[in-house]
Amino acid sequence: MNTHDETPGERAVKSELKHLKLNFIQEKRIFNLKGDTKKFRDADFYLPEEDIYIEFLGNWNTNNEHKQRYKEKRRVYELNNIKCIWIYPDQLTHTNKIIQEGLLEYGVRFSKPKEPQEPKTHHESESKVRQYSPMKKRFIKQSLFILFILILVIFVVKNFEDNNKSLTIDEPDEKYKEIYSKLGLGMDAKHFWNLVFTEGFEWTPALGETKEFELFRFPPDKDRIKVYFDEIAQKEVESTGMIVSPKSNVKTVTFTNAKIIKIELYYNDKIISEK
Repeated sequence: MNTHDETPGERAVKSELKHLKLNFIQEKRIFNLKGDTKKFRDADFYLPEEDIYIEFLGNWNTNNEHKQRYKEKRRVYELNNIKCIWIYPDQLTHTNKIIQEGLLEYGVRFSKPKEPQEPKTHHESESKVRQYSPMKKRFIKQSLFILFILILVIFVVKNFEDNNKSLTIDEPDEKYKEIYSKLGLGMDAKHFWNLVFTEGFEWTPALGETKEFELFRFPPDKDRIKVYFDEIAQKEVESTGMIVSPKSNVKTVTFTNAKIIKIELYYNDKIISEK
């Protein structure tokens, strides 16, 4: 802080800031202002909580040179978007009003300091209690009623959701719909296996039969596609005759000429579509 002899005008402004119970810093230095010929500027007061400066133009009426200096300072502040309340010498008699109006202009609202009050007598305190007791009881009753209504609404909504879960239409994953649409009656086993591997599906024989296969994705979910063939439709390794897993690295396989005769799309163990 740049210290200097405090002028009567600055003392008056400081007194009003204290009266308004505003936190402030006196002689706040501002550096690196664009468009300024000086390295820094010293503001008379700074309100850190509001980010607003206050300047008292004490020498405004002294001569033209001082006026031009103040005008230049104001130009620099405005160029740098610095919020500032400017107080002129002839405004010292109503500094309180100037500060409050300036704060209001920058969107700052605050309550005026309360004047000290005489302590209440026992009779006044008792009267106040009697006056507010019915209001307090009425407020409690209203609050309890509102709480009851809220609980009732929550219960009704929850009950409605539970009762209507069965009405919700479950839909399988789009990937299952897509491969289901690609499968067709009469498709041979070779094309079937190529499609299964291309789409990245896992598979398993259904009921231990190799005429029926279930397709699923890993990890297993609610969706299934069951495919029925007219004869054995397993995919075998030539050398061993074992059924190939989708994760197998064996590339030499043989296909049967079995044809698809039925296709079922499942969701939650229920058939929702079939061909």
